[in-house]
Order: sequence, then C-alpha cells, then structure tokens
Amino acid sequence: MSLLRYLVVYGLAIVAVVLLVWAIALTGTDFGGAGLSVVPVFLAAMNEGKRYATTHQAAPEKSVAWRFAVKATLLVVTVQALAAALFYAFVPELTGIFDSILRSDYLWSLAVLLAFFVVMVLISNRIFLSIGARNALKATARAGRK
Repeated sequence: MSLLRYLVVYGLAIVAVVLLVWAIALTGTDFGGAGLSVVPVFLAAMNEGKRYATTHQAAPEKSVAWRFAVKATLLVVTVQALAAALFYAFVPELTGIFDSILRSDYLWSLAVLLAFFVVMVLISNRIFLSIGARNALKATARAGRK
C-alpha cells in the first residue's frame, strides 16, 4: 500500500468536496455538512484497499490493515495541521478566531474534539480499507464467473 497514492487521492477528494460545496453555495442552498470532511478519507482508504486486493489477490491481513490505517491517519492529521497553520498564517480573518480558541477556557473541549477526529479517521481508514479490498475481490470473482 502506498501512502503517496493515498495522499494524492485524499488531496483530489478534498478538492472535489470543496468544489462541490462551492457549487452548492452558488445556488443559494444552505449546505451545512461537516460530514463531508470524512469523504476524502473514505475514498482514499477504499482506493488503497482496492489496489492491495488487486495486487495481492487477497484482502490485507488485520495487522497489515491496522498498520496502514495508523500511518494513513498520521498523514491525515499532518495534512490537517499544515492546513490549519497555513490558514492561521495567511487568512487574517481566521487569526482572531484561532487566538480566541487557544486562549479560552474551552481548550480542553478542542483537545477532546481533536482526539475524536483522530479516532474517527483511524477507524474510517481501517474499515474503508477493508471495504475497498472486499469490493475489489468480489468484482474479480464476478468477472471470473462470466
């Protein structure tokens, strides 16, 4: 499994989600969907599972899948942290928001939310890696029967 390929698919999916939200906003439709932020993780993990199954003709073993899920989660957290740092540095309107959050009495709430985010990304990576592999193996089996 390739972290670079995962990163490329993840990045392209982020761009697609941003364009989708932008296009919906142009129509004047209210589209409040924080759930869209996990779609790139789903797509990237499923793609890696598919690639693994296609290459190895088997689903990844549990230990292999968990190892990759941990690495991919660290990659996602790093990308998100870099994005937050860039927003902080280059979007003056957000600097005040970041500063007020970091100085507030609710910093522990932010830590809990970040921990929840990391756990959800880890579980999503693990589950969708397996789903991608399973779907690829099923498609291969169906193609073999025809």
